[in-house]
Order: sequence, then C-alpha cells, then structure tokens
Amino acid sequence: MNNMLKNLVIWLVIGLVLMTVFNQFNTRQTAQAPMEYSQFLEEVKSGNISKVTIEGRQLKATT
Repeated sequence: MNNMLKNLVIWLVIGLVLMTVFNQFNTRQTAQAPMEYSQFLEEVKSGNISKVTIEGRQLKATT
C-alpha cells in the first residue's frame, strides 16, 4: 500500500471510531414509568416536570 492510501484508511478508521463514540454518548436513554394522574399533578405543582406531550389519551412528561 502506498502512503496516501494508508493515510486515507487511517483517517477513515479514526472518523468511524469518533462517530461511534459520539453516537454512544449522544443517545439518551429515557426511563418510562406509568404513574397515577394525581402523582403527575403533584410533580407538576412541585416543578419537577419541564415538558408535557399529549398523545391521544397518554401524557408524556419530561423531567
């Protein structure tokens, strides 16, 4: 292999490794646990919920 091809392969491998590492840290795992509506209201009142999304009959809260 000539030097230019070796350099290209090395940079491609470095790029793939960096993309993989970035994807691992960028992916957020969300915990979803059902809760009673009264508990949901208490969480809203105490300021623990920052965003609510309504999908049909479901409320999805983000803390």
